[in-house]
Amino acid sequence: MKRQSLLFTCLFIISATMHALTLKEDTKICGVCGQPVHVTVVQRLLSGGAMDLDLRPAPEKRDTLKYQIQLCRKCNYCWPDIGKERKREKIAEVLDKPLASDNLAALFARAAEIEIADNAPSFASFMLYMKAAWVMDDLKNKKKSDEYRKLAIKQMELYMERDAIARTTGDNYLAYIDALRRIGEFSKAKKVAEVAALYAKESILPKILDFQIKLIENKDTGRYTVADVLKTAK
Repeated sequence: MKRQSLLFTCLFIISATMHALTLKEDTKICGVCGQPVHVTVVQRLLSGGAMDLDLRPAPEKRDTLKYQIQLCRKCNYCWPDIGKERKREKIAEVLDKPLASDNLAALFARAAEIEIADNAPSFASFMLYMKAAWVMDDLKNKKKSDEYRKLAIKQMELYMERDAIARTTGDNYLAYIDALRRIGEFSKAKKVAEVAALYAKESILPKILDFQIKLIENKDTGRYTVADVLKTAK
């Protein structure tokens, strides 16, 4: 899973009002067992609007979650691109677990577990758990979305603990703080914000951090976007 910087993504709100979604049916080869897998992929997408502070994209991309994970029903391997090769022995314990393949959040969570088993905690495992949380946000299931955010938070903490560059990357902290705030971990979120102030120095990042601190002080667990930040920063 390729990482895209929050700063790069945020700069700036796409002003286009035109939008279009084009899907394509394709066949890929499973990167674990070699089975052909029929998938639906997003071929073309134009979208306008502001991303959420937890990195969830603006419409229409926010509504394409079901196309952002692929499953091989033969070996139960799942990943955003099923063709990514992995050695089964490294992830066998995950693949052998029962899976409700109609549960989109569970597919993202399994992909996170696969990443952890194969590569240790990473930004990818953080984002996969976050996508599971977004699925539950859409289903209005706060209990489950909180559970997935907690798993995402743990991945970010482990990732930053083992990676010196991750510890000095400002946008890591901003995504981390938003996840903490959304589950009501206000005290911890404020402490992380104090550390983030050392690294969130580029362009819009300090504005987002100031906005988050106000939300934390108000004990606000709501969803906000970059547009909300810019409105208050004027």
